[in-house]
Amino acid sequence: MDLMTWGVCKASMHDVVVSTETLREIKLAKEQNRCLWRVSSMLFVHSASTAILQPLGPFQKAELASNYPAICADRYVQQELATIIDV
Repeated sequence: MDLMTWGVCKASMHDVVVSTETLREIKLAKEQNRCLWRVSSMLFVHSASTAILQPLGPFQKAELASNYPAICADRYVQQELATIIDV
């Protein structure tokens, strides 16, 4: 998202957050001997490796344009993975 919107919409890694309210509900469910299973789903999308990622429409003229040069999708994925694992 960073690259496609010149930083207007920030990209982020997938995180699971457990709030205080969630912890309260877990405790209550345990006390009531209720099932603690939950189901969630995610949708991940990946561009073709040879696609060139560049800003869309109005974002092409955004102030931060110089921070987001066009890049091949494969290279972009490699850069992102390098930030989370030793590639």
